[in-house]
Amino acid sequence: MTRQQVWALLAHELVTKMKGGEHEKEFATLCMSGPALLQRSGPLQALVFWRSRKEAGEDYVECLARLSTNQRQSHRSAEELVKLACEARLPEYLALSRDLLDISAWLRRFAQIELKGADTETGD
Repeated sequence: MTRQQVWALLAHELVTKMKGGEHEKEFATLCMSGPALLQRSGPLQALVFWRSRKEAGEDYVECLARLSTNQRQSHRSAEELVKLACEARLPEYLALSRDLLDISAWLRRFAQIELKGADTETGD
């Protein structure tokens, strides 16, 4: 399986778990705006902003962290992902940026299909 296939499967699973949840609409909004915020602000600023958004933001960062983990590693926590973004050297930071953009695109695609509130968002 390619990384994109793994990300797609896990993103679908994680977004589906949010369906019908207490923070479904807020989570959908974060999924819709995620790729644009990452592109404009970079991973570190985006991650810190999302974590400030209470439960839905924490859930979104946890999804990004879980999906960004190398397949051979145990799952990364949101805190570990933020620490990685803070401490990464430029090549690792650029790779993390690229991966998080791809992952956030998968989350957005499945949020558009599965979650209430995402269908009315225009996003970038």
